Amino acid sequence: MLEIGPKEGAKQKSPAEDILFDFVSKRVVKFVLHTNAPGHCDFGMYSRCNFSIFLKEKACEIHTDSKYEEISAVFMDAEKAPDRPVVLSRQEQQPFGPSFCYGTKQVIVEVMENNYLSSVTIYDASKEK
Repeated sequence: MLEIGPKEGAKQKSPAEDILFDFVSKRVVKFVLHTNAPGHCDFGMYSRCNFSIFLKEKACEIHTDSKYEEISAVFMDAEKAPDRPVVLSRQEQQPFGPSFCYGTKQVIVEVMENNYLSSVTIYDASKEK
C-alpha cells in the first residue's frame, strides 16, 4: 500500500510535478515528483515538490531530501543480489553526469551521482486499465 501526502508546510507556486492521464480510462496513471535538486540537468525547470511517501510494506518513508542510501532497502530483495540501476544519460555534453534509476512495484526513483533524489515517479501498477 502506498500513502502519499504533502510534506508539512509545503506551498507550491509553479508546477513541481508532471501528471499523466489515461483519457480512455479517465484515470491518472503516473505522477512524477521533481525535487529541483542543484546538480541535475532539470534544475530550475520545476519548482521543488515537497513530498512524503510512506511505503507500508517496507516501513519506509521517501521524502524530498532523502538520499538513496537511506531508502535503498526498498529497492532490494532479501533473496537475491541487488539489481543494478538503469543509467540515464540525457546528453553527452551536459556537465552533470548521468543519473541512476531504481524501481519497485509502484515507485521509480532517479538518483544523482551525489546520492540525492532528483525525481520520484509513482505509477499505476494494476493490470486493469
